[in-house]
Amino acid sequence: MEHLPSLILGISLVLSIISVILPQWINISGKIETRHAKIDLGLWEACLSTEQDSNRCCSNYSPYSDGKQPQPKDTIITQIGSICGSVAIIAAILLCLRGDRKASKLSMGLGLIAMLVVLIVYPLISLNDADKQQYALDSNKTSLGVSYWLQVISAVFLLLVLVLSIVKKGKKGKK
Repeated sequence: MEHLPSLILGISLVLSIISVILPQWINISGKIETRHAKIDLGLWEACLSTEQDSNRCCSNYSPYSDGKQPQPKDTIITQIGSICGSVAIIAAILLCLRGDRKASKLSMGLGLIAMLVVLIVYPLISLNDADKQQYALDSNKTSLGVSYWLQVISAVFLLLVLVLSIVKKGKKGKK
């Protein structure tokens, strides 16, 4: 039972890393000419698939790779926040295993703040951003993707461990 926080932190870290890697932060669906198309926007690349073509074509953030347009600030903030959140979780795990509970809680708190910034800023800006206007989709439908929700779950796990560690300390103080 004493290793449960470290286990939950490990799960949180894995989910956070997967969410950063997968190109599915936003899903956009609509039509390109007469074909139904789906675009998945990630932090590092965008992927396009159509109903008539079973192949999924992914490229490094194509609308911005030519340097003519700057990458949207929400994507940059999300990249930085997601990586900082993951690094803070790694630090929390290492500090927890070392027995430095106070520093581990601080690291978890900083990681949680980074993740919350990501989880609040990204949907507020991205769902209505010029990102989706870079693609010629008619009647597009936009929604948050799997990667975003994995980051939410990761943040919830991190919050759970932080609360458990605070409650555990409170119980020790009363004895």
